[in-house]
Amino acid sequence: MAATVDHLEAGLDDVRAAPADEGTLELIVRRPAVDEREVVDEGELDPACGLVGDSWSRRGRSPNPRAQLTLMNARATALIAGERDRWSLAGDQLYVDFDLSGANLPPGTRLAIGSAVVEVSELPHLGCHKFTARYGAEAREFVNSPVGVSLNLRGINARVVRRGTIRPGDVVRKLSAVQDVAPGLWLWRVDHPDWRPGLEWEPLVTSTCVESRGETVLLDPLAPAPWASEVWKRLDERPPTVVAVLKPDHVRDVDLFVRRYGARAFGPRLFFRDDIPRTELKAIEPGSELPGGLVALYDGRGRSETPVWLPEQRALVFADALTAPDGELRVWATAWYEERTLPALRALLELPFEHVIVSHGEPLHTRAAYERALELPPWSG
Repeated sequence: MAATVDHLEAGLDDVRAAPADEGTLELIVRRPAVDEREVVDEGELDPACGLVGDSWSRRGRSPNPRAQLTLMNARATALIAGERDRWSLAGDQLYVDFDLSGANLPPGTRLAIGSAVVEVSELPHLGCHKFTARYGAEAREFVNSPVGVSLNLRGINARVVRRGTIRPGDVVRKLSAVQDVAPGLWLWRVDHPDWRPGLEWEPLVTSTCVESRGETVLLDPLAPAPWASEVWKRLDERPPTVVAVLKPDHVRDVDLFVRRYGARAFGPRLFFRDDIPRTELKAIEPGSELPGGLVALYDGRGRSETPVWLPEQRALVFADALTAPDGELRVWATAWYEERTLPALRALLELPFEHVIVSHGEPLHTRAAYERALELPPWSG
């Protein structure tokens, strides 16, 4: 029986009471083909194909990555669909006990689900003729009404930004756009615009901000989306005075930050011909001291990278010398790993660092993880 407007309005308070920060994954539904549904006890989320086994990647000539997944509030689904065995008719893949309203989850917000991370898209998700056929015209009009749209009763579009396994019962947690490491040291992560499936690194990359001796220094920064207000607000409150590029192929958004904040820029002497910053950068060499007392280091890899020592925060920041696939800190392989790279990285153990930040993979690690990485075989992708 189709839900009436009176019934739907009566249930809104319960929908509004859904958890805003930490909820639960209630149901996973794969769509092997159009109008087919498969409820599963475990799913894999992948940045390239969304929910593995779902037909999203086969729909149309060029599936929109911003609509890889759709999530629907489980309370709204129960209100509209009734019995649980009718939920999957909605056509969404993930049903969550979570507040999906635009006020709680603006575009760009990231959710950890199981071991995966997804990002909310700006694309609207509205009721269509199929929704009418399954749940009635009043339900469609209600989810498409101003209150329905503000609460995202029909659901939200999202994309996968970190692969992982999900299961019903997993916690769904809203992630902060910034991660504090130590006083005066924080980072943010965004997708690299040049990432594509098949690369040996994940789309999410790390940018670091450090405040030291009156300077605010950005290391290898990549600009967040315009709607990532949490990051921009923090940057605007303490405007960067210095931007440093730690490796020739980490030009990223140095020009943007220099223009926006009038910061001084530092970086390698040489760049790749197809990726040269417009800004004039003062050269960094191993041993150079940057404003704020930061010290450029030698990593022995022969890639013109200068990791940075942050004495006030007792931290090392790397571009690509180390990486962390699946969360484990590793050293990138080189042909001269034993002869040059390993001795150079072991020499850094003389510094009293407590934190290690890397660009690719899980960003933050301990000194013990660094020591362990030097004992493991080098990472070759």
